Amino acid sequence: MAMDSDWLTRFKEALAADGRSPRALSLDASLGPNYVSEMLNRGKEPGVDKLLRLCVELKVSATYILTGSEVSPQSEEMLGLLSDMKTEHLTTLLDLARQLKTASR
Repeated sequence: MAMDSDWLTRFKEALAADGRSPRALSLDASLGPNYVSEMLNRGKEPGVDKLLRLCVELKVSATYILTGSEVSPQSEEMLGLLSDMKTEHLTTLLDLARQLKTASR
């Protein structure tokens, strides 16, 4: 997974704010006892599914961890929904969004 170079710093900050140990977070995310420690100490980059589980446990946006950009919960939900859509449905939805933007001006 290609990640912004500061993703680990943001992850560490979220972990510190949470207060759990790396082991506790690993276990709470059902990833095995040393998973987070390996990320922190050995540079192990998590797959998307595992990072999402960690972010859910930390109650932090995966988008924020990956990019440093905050997005609303609705925008994050929309991104998740869009990732599973067929291309033709995405095109239709994009057209609708453009029409709504134009109508709201």
